[in-house]
Amino acid sequence: GLRLRDNCTFVYGGDSVDKGIGDIRFVRQMLELKRRYPSRVHLLIGNRDANKLRLPSELSLSTLPSTLNDTSFPYWLPPSQVVTPHQ
Repeated sequence: GLRLRDNCTFVYGGDSVDKGIGDIRFVRQMLELKRRYPSRVHLLIGNRDANKLRLPSELSLSTLPSTLNDTSFPYWLPPSQVVTPHQ
């Protein structure tokens, strides 16, 4: 496994998935490094990681109807050209 040199700190800046094959292996190695050096390893959450955390709640049966009807998302198209699931 990975090891830190003495007196070193490791900071990972997030967005650990969607890099291709080996994502799960990479995350496991980062978690093992954190377990081995809890006070010297800092794992930050990236914007892509944060988006994945909220995905299950957005797709749950209790919130899906309101998610589909939410038009507050930013669009690059004028409102008349935006395609939504209920059109």
